[in-house]
Amino acid sequence: MSTSWKNAKKRRPKKKKKKSNPNEEYPKKVVEVSENKKEKVQEYLNEWQSNRVSWKYKKLCDIWLIKNFLKKPMLGKQYFKIFLLYVADMKGMSKQRCLEKVQAIVSSNETRTETEESAKERSIKLKRAKAVLNVLS
Repeated sequence: MSTSWKNAKKRRPKKKKKKSNPNEEYPKKVVEVSENKKEKVQEYLNEWQSNRVSWKYKKLCDIWLIKNFLKKPMLGKQYFKIFLLYVADMKGMSKQRCLEKVQAIVSSNETRTETEESAKERSIKLKRAKAVLNVLS
């Protein structure tokens, strides 16, 4: 047999990837995940406020809150009020990160001109940042 190894093995044709509609599955999953996380954080805040004996610190919820407390759709008015009480009770690096974020927003708002954010979103962020700054100061 003089057949070489390369000739003996047949190659399979490559499978073509399906081109999916960009609005189809991925955004639904992202929205579901963010809604699920938002609900978990709201439960976390409610438990912190109402039942501190059984409440347990969750670092991921804490990080999510620090990242998203300025966004009204992520943290509604009712939960923001609870968050202000939660921030007052914060300790350590969480408190420090939150304070740095708020100070940066307040100072950058004075020097900022127009950006991609609407004026309403900027005013909400600024109001929330100032409220958190007052609590932490």
